[in-house]
Amino acid sequence: PEFPLISIGILTYNRSRELRTTLDCLLRDGYPNREIIVVDNHSSDDTQEMLQREFGGCRELIVYRTEKNIGVGARNLFLKNARGKYVFQYDDDSQPADSATIKNIVEFLETSGNEIDVLCTRVVNFYDQSCETQDWEVFAWGGDANQGFRGHFIHGSGTIFRSSALRQISGYPEDFFWGFEEADLTLQFLLAGSTIVYKPDFITLHRRRRRQFSSPLVTTYYVRNGVLVFNKYFTFPYNWLLCKLWIMRHISKNLLHFKSVIAGARAGFSLSRNQIRARRKFPCNRKQIFLWIIHTLLPSPTWKFFKLIRYKFPDKGIGGCGGLGSANADRQFV
Repeated sequence: PEFPLISIGILTYNRSRELRTTLDCLLRDGYPNREIIVVDNHSSDDTQEMLQREFGGCRELIVYRTEKNIGVGARNLFLKNARGKYVFQYDDDSQPADSATIKNIVEFLETSGNEIDVLCTRVVNFYDQSCETQDWEVFAWGGDANQGFRGHFIHGSGTIFRSSALRQISGYPEDFFWGFEEADLTLQFLLAGSTIVYKPDFITLHRRRRRQFSSPLVTTYYVRNGVLVFNKYFTFPYNWLLCKLWIMRHISKNLLHFKSVIAGARAGFSLSRNQIRARRKFPCNRKQIFLWIIHTLLPSPTWKFFKLIRYKFPDKGIGGCGGLGSANADRQFV
């Protein structure tokens, strides 16, 4: 069989141990035709020394280092410099579920998935086997378990982009730094008429202990970036209404961060005055935009009231791929 060139992109910052584990995993997966692009977002730890020491002789590995930490926009370095037909995006603390995952994904895209522009895998927590992409499963629609389900939202890790689709968009917003960047990227793909598919039997493991991102700065970033996205892609009065709902959601979510919410809202409205707008009719199904809005604005406890899925996903993150055996096997793979 032919194996097209693929690119695997990883953004890292001050997590050399996690990055080493991910690279060890990827280099042992056996796919014969690939390049692995690591973007070091100006780490201050031993990331560069580790890469030179452990992987200096690896011809497949390409390393970029930014002059300063520029946030999520640094992912554009591997998205725009990738030479592969497909671009796999992983975080520095994530990995494919087993040594056959990448090969199976490429085979699927080359045969039955040739109309898919963005493929989102199921993300499973490595430690407790919980599904971290249950948000996407609540609103998955159309399709089936074999061909995948139509999606409306792109998640960060374990996502595969067709390179021809990447050429139709500008990439991650470089002024966001952190937070809500996938929402902006998703709307770019929807505006380009791209097909997004969620396929839960392809699994990405996330080696992260569960924690809550609840710092005031994170809240400010999220609120600011949400205001920027709504004003960038939606016309009046929809942009105004979505911004108000977005701000109200974050105030009700954590009253202790009220000042951070207001600071984010002010920053967002101020920056949006000079923002390049992309307000035109979305060529996608209206249902996709509706689900994107619901997914974005409503807190997860309310989603159970929306009976929008036709396929019952397993309760556990890895239940659809052979039960706990898949995760246990991957512990050895690591």
